[in-house]
Amino acid sequence: MITAMLIAAFFLALRGELFPAPPRQVTPAALNDVRSIGVVQAEDSREISYDGEFEITNTFVIDVGSASAKEVVGKVVSRLRERGWETIAKKETGAVMKSAKWKALVAVDPFYLEALQHHPGILQTLNGKSVNTDAYAIVRVDVVQGA
Repeated sequence: MITAMLIAAFFLALRGELFPAPPRQVTPAALNDVRSIGVVQAEDSREISYDGEFEITNTFVIDVGSASAKEVVGKVVSRLRERGWETIAKKETGAVMKSAKWKALVAVDPFYLEALQHHPGILQTLNGKSVNTDAYAIVRVDVVQGA
């Protein structure tokens, strides 16, 4: 009986179920690269599961000094491009960029509250501030899959 339990534990450990792998996450240096594009008004991180693997996603609300919501994404993209990030997709109101250096992806969108519904800490932080949301971008940073 004990032998069967040890064999079962061994196979569970091999599959990663007994000792799951640590969550994948972007390096602190990559996050600092993103922070450097403006004034961070709030930030949060969440652990998300994809097919049994865990990943930490970081979300920032960054003031880039834009005059309008239409301008904010372009400003963020320009500043990240200066730091070596490349645009890999354009969305209706935003963009997705990739950094080979940091093995990271960023999704850039203008500020809108609905996008922050899973980030109550960000909402609470912003609640006490006088905000000009037209100057704000929401920047989500993820690990490149397979990196």
